[in-house]
Amino acid sequence: HLYEVNRNSLETTMDADGVRGNSFKGLRSHYLLTERVTGIKRIELTTVFNTRLNPVFSFACGAGLQLQQSRFFKKINDLLGGDYFLDRNQFAERDFPNNESVIQNDLNRPNRILFTGDVYGYHYSVNTQRANGWLQVTGSGKRADYFAAIALHYTYYQRDGYMRNGLFPDQSFGRSRPNEFTNYACKAGITYKINGRKYVYLHGTVLTKAPLFDDVFISPGTRDTEQETIVNKKILSMESGYVWNTPSVKLRLSGYYTLFSDGMNIMTFYHDGYRNLVNYALFGIRKLHVGIELGMELKMSAQLSIETVASIGRFYDNSRQQVTVTADNDARVLERNLIYSRNFRVGGTPQEAYGLGIRYQPSGFIYCNLTANYFRQQWLEYNPLRRTYSALENIVAGSDQWNRMIKQTMLPVQSTIDFFAGASVRTKFFGLKNKKTLLFNISINNLLDNRHIISGGYEQLRFDAESKNPDRFPPKYFYAMGINFSANLTIRL
Repeated sequence: HLYEVNRNSLETTMDADGVRGNSFKGLRSHYLLTERVTGIKRIELTTVFNTRLNPVFSFACGAGLQLQQSRFFKKINDLLGGDYFLDRNQFAERDFPNNESVIQNDLNRPNRILFTGDVYGYHYSVNTQRANGWLQVTGSGKRADYFAAIALHYTYYQRDGYMRNGLFPDQSFGRSRPNEFTNYACKAGITYKINGRKYVYLHGTVLTKAPLFDDVFISPGTRDTEQETIVNKKILSMESGYVWNTPSVKLRLSGYYTLFSDGMNIMTFYHDGYRNLVNYALFGIRKLHVGIELGMELKMSAQLSIETVASIGRFYDNSRQQVTVTADNDARVLERNLIYSRNFRVGGTPQEAYGLGIRYQPSGFIYCNLTANYFRQQWLEYNPLRRTYSALENIVAGSDQWNRMIKQTMLPVQSTIDFFAGASVRTKFFGLKNKKTLLFNISINNLLDNRHIISGGYEQLRFDAESKNPDRFPPKYFYAMGINFSANLTIRL
């Protein structure tokens, strides 16, 4: 059908390529295959200095500089049966059919006739400069080891547009205002030695991070409009643990607490109510991660050992985020909303993971591992649009529809079995006088070929605002591969 539409679109474009009176006739493609290209050029310089001040204290410091240019543009890959493509905003053609200026993707080159390989739609770059400096002091005593470190970071980035978009002629071409951020990081920790085999430790970190360019500029492909509230992300983290090492038992138990605040995010998707691509600019994001981790190795004999690991965490959204909604074709704020996101789970990773492994090493040259893994408490990334007052308005609280609207999807329990083995031998190759080392190893993941493992997913951002049916646009799931293996052979000359 796509090809058929293009093959029946014989059109004449007037004032082609911006030349008055110039006309171009051919099959105009309304559908095409596009490449979204990101080209990066980067140069980095770093330096590190280390010295021992005395038998107890060591000192280290360093600095770094990074210069980067990232170019973003769309390129025509295939015209799908047409002769040419006209560099116009097809959404704007629908909304402003009688405005020849507004519908242009590039007012500097209006009505541009495009062919396969041409750049169209948007073209801009992000010029980034980063500089940092840090220093650290470490100490080692009879009963305690400790460290303290501090770092300063400077971040600068600026959008540079190469097309004058007809919808935003004064905000799309040329350089935007620069964004500059100064950040700090402070870390400190102490390890207390109960004896030569038992230790306890406590580490703490306080830092700020500059927001990403993608989370500041609302629609960089069309304009340089930014989020209304731009702040540094703040992170507070603490970790404490206990370590016990003996010839037959190795154990490590730790607990952690991490609070992320003042986060930002921008999500772009097609909105059925507005019939357009919209930008959801989120700010005031807070997340809380807490958990414990256990790792233990039991040496049953000289050849056999058992390893077990466990990670139990709870990762929550810890705030009611705020959102500002705009459309790609309109700079007006369409709506402002409060998202009822507090206590929703952070998606994308299992919050509980357990593993049990057996390691057999009959000699120093042969070994094999068999590991069973078990994952649970994994949640889908949720759609914030469904958790607003306007989305839930007129729905009876506690009803089945209410629960289906707000309930977050938890993925089923997952498990895998993996195998890894290796061997090494010293021998002569190719008539060489000296022996060389031959290494061989093989790894087999998902040994039982379980093809029903859901590794992640997300709720679609599209939402039926009229019928408020949460099942109209069902979630998308990612599935892990079945059995897969790799084998490596290495010769050390």
